[in-house]
Formats: sequence, C-alpha cells, structure tokens
Amino acid sequence: MQRTMSRIFWTLGVVVFAGIGQGCAPAPKSVSCSNDGECHALGDRLNYCLESRCVECVGSASCGVDHTCSDGMCVQCVNDASCSLGKRCVEGACADK
Repeated sequence: MQRTMSRIFWTLGVVVFAGIGQGCAPAPKSVSCSNDGECHALGDRLNYCLESRCVECVGSASCGVDHTCSDGMCVQCVNDASCSLGKRCVEGACADK
C-alpha cells in the first residue's frame, strides 16, 4: 500500500514538473486569488482580484484612453465595429484588414 502511494505521488510530481518545464503558465484571467495583493505580485498587468481571479481591470475607466475592459482585460476593441474604417478587431486590437 505504501509503495503504491509513493509511486502515485512520484508520478504526479513528474507530471507537474513536466508541465512547468514546458512553460505552462495559466492565462492571467484564470489565476485564482483571494486579494488584490496576490495579483500585484504576479505582474504589472494584473491589478485586481475579482470573483477569485486576477484581472487587469474592473471597468473601462481603469484601462485608459481608447481601451475598454472586456472580461477583465483591457482591449482596444471587442468587435470590428469598435475599430476605425479599414481596420478589424483581432484578439482585442485593431489591425489593418
């Protein structure tokens, strides 16, 4: 029994270490938290702990000029209509068509 448990923990450790070694990092919006301080420690972009996850913004006012808060992240656009004529929205940023 003890040998089986040791083998399970060893295997689990290898799997976790392999994931870290490959650079697996959760997306900012999926990092769990219990307060804003935990989010600040992760980097400059994550300012708030909202509904137990680190986010960059809680409203568009915290994003600055020409950006909006969408799902906790500051983006330049949320759809093509948010961009000027001749541009389209690609991953939250206006780009040439």
